[in-house]
Amino acid sequence: MWKALTKPISYRSAKLRTPRDAIGTAYWIARGAKHALWIKVRKDRWLCFGRRSIAACLAAYAQTPGAGAPANDHLIANGITTIPGHPTVLKTTQLGPHSRRGGRRLSARLTPDEIWRALQDRGAPIVRRPVSAKQIAAAEAALRFRFPPSYVELVTGGAPALARGDVGRAPRAEELEFAVLTPAEIVRLTKELRRLDVEMFEDPASLPRVTAQLANAVLFQLGRDAGEGYVFLVNTADAKGEMRIGEFSHDYLEELDWRRSSGAVFRSLAASTLHAAKQIERDLPEP
Repeated sequence: MWKALTKPISYRSAKLRTPRDAIGTAYWIARGAKHALWIKVRKDRWLCFGRRSIAACLAAYAQTPGAGAPANDHLIANGITTIPGHPTVLKTTQLGPHSRRGGRRLSARLTPDEIWRALQDRGAPIVRRPVSAKQIAAAEAALRFRFPPSYVELVTGGAPALARGDVGRAPRAEELEFAVLTPAEIVRLTKELRRLDVEMFEDPASLPRVTAQLANAVLFQLGRDAGEGYVFLVNTADAKGEMRIGEFSHDYLEELDWRRSSGAVFRSLAASTLHAAKQIERDLPEP
């Protein structure tokens, strides 16, 4: 049952309203032939869908809720504010618990592949890009590096990534979120990562230190965007070929700290995958 909101909503009242909205609150926005569905799925977290009808929006939410664009109370308040001269149909309702439940609880006890599949079971729009043994061998030769067995096992069924909106049949990592890179992308982006210039640093004396650190880093996964991600720390390989993982951010290049005691170092691929999965989980309906 949708309730039409016929009275004008000021930005001030909208800012007070959205933080108080209960989880499950939904707004239906219609501007001409365009329809949008905005649903509160967690505290200060909304998912947004745009389609040609409200029925299509609801179907998209039911099928793959995580495909919706994430937003917060502030952004939704902007959206429901009545703007003079912009005729808008605004309705609201309270949706029940999301029907798509199940899947394993996210834990470092799971394998990286199991963590990705648990996210997909919860409604995250996961895509898998094909990886072959030949591609792995070529990348290892180019980088003079052997991938840890955990990476090879993960990408055997395809390199997983989070997709929002429409992506092509063969999307590049930069078009996705939290993308585990294919071998060719690892070669390309690792070489870019190691390409430094003194002008990138506030203190030019940092260049030798950062250069040495990146010489032992192989970028294998992006974060929310291409400026952040995760690297294999080559000089930490154990007898099985497994390595510790370092978190990377281009904005903090000069402040890299990959000592074992650093909070930016993970003991395994499963641990770093869980760190990424927790960020993805925040944009999914509560279990």
